[in-house]
Amino acid sequence: MAISITYHPAREGNAMRDWCLERSSAVGGPVVAGIEAVHDLDNVDVLVAEGDDGPCGFAHIARQGASLEIVTILATEKSVGTGTVILREIDRRARMLGLGWLMVQTTNDNTDALRFYQRRGFHVSDYRVGGFRDALRRKGIPPDQPVEGVNGIEIRDLIRLSRRL
Repeated sequence: MAISITYHPAREGNAMRDWCLERSSAVGGPVVAGIEAVHDLDNVDVLVAEGDDGPCGFAHIARQGASLEIVTILATEKSVGTGTVILREIDRRARMLGLGWLMVQTTNDNTDALRFYQRRGFHVSDYRVGGFRDALRRKGIPPDQPVEGVNGIEIRDLIRLSRRL
């Protein structure tokens, strides 16, 4: 399957951005809070992956100083290369902007994401014990109950991964 990537700037209303926002609940949206920043997905750029049958993935990206942050990334089908194609385009854009780093954040339960990024040269650059509850508070959500994540693992911590370009 051939995959192409299209760029959609922040606050540009169109069907592709709407498609991404509809699916953003799977990646914490439409507002995503990390270790330091809170991102409204309407206010960040998005890259959309399209295959033979239409859209098959996306990534929201935001410039953070000398880094390009991957705010969200999602492939509608796993293990077919969509995430890798999206990541290559993110890398290309960061280099084009003259940035020195890529960074992404995930939670302690997301072992698939940890494996995906580490296999592509990222390393753990920050680990915030209890960071998930702090992120919920910054989103305005009271963290009253434990949240069960992937494979029955309670979501507690935030992990930042980085890669020098």
